[in-house]
Amino acid sequence: MKVGIKVYSNNDRIDYAMRASEFMDFIEVMAVPDTDFSAFKKVSKPIVIHAPHMSFSCNPADKSLVEHNVRCIKDAVNAADILGSDRIVLHPGHILSGDCSAMQAIKVISDNFDRRMLLENLPQARGETDTIFRSPSEIKSLLDATGCGLCLDFGHACASAAQMGVPYKPFLEQISDLKPGHFHICGGWIKNLMDSHISLFDGNYPLDYFKNLMPRGAWVTMETPQDLETQKKEYRLMKI
Repeated sequence: MKVGIKVYSNNDRIDYAMRASEFMDFIEVMAVPDTDFSAFKKVSKPIVIHAPHMSFSCNPADKSLVEHNVRCIKDAVNAADILGSDRIVLHPGHILSGDCSAMQAIKVISDNFDRRMLLENLPQARGETDTIFRSPSEIKSLLDATGCGLCLDFGHACASAAQMGVPYKPFLEQISDLKPGHFHICGGWIKNLMDSHISLFDGNYPLDYFKNLMPRGAWVTMETPQDLETQKKEYRLMKI
């Protein structure tokens, strides 16, 4: 198993990334628009790219934002080219208005397709009908339509199972059957309706169960608070 952490490209995290790379297997970089991605060439370990998401007003499902969405995707692809990344994680989006649809997300992603793209499963953001990539059937449908791979976020999947009122283990196993190419993990509470991005040592997520769902050689990003000593311990925990 390869274990890494995620940093944002716009918040002076390059020094932290370089220190973390002394013991991490890779670094995942959120490719925030209008930042200097090339600074991360200083990191000695492989880089995974995460495309901007709704925190940066990027929602591929929203037709009214199509120019911005395309720019965000192209920025992520450019960052991956600059840093030699072979994985680009992308949120397919949410249905937040009448301008949004799964078909729009499929069009934007397909028109700007890159073989390195991995779509990340999402929980609902604001309402019960706002997701297009939450259930196993929705996930399979978008993967088939776009030709992208899958990033399985365990926290998102557990939140989705809680939102839908279904047992989380068979839910996770159905998503796992779709052969994810990358994974995200954090600490959290199994019945919470949203993921928490807390330390692996907090909450009650069944980490050993999560680890058993990942194939040998899997790459998993720890989306946990950035404290170097704690993340060293979390790294060792994941490696057991």
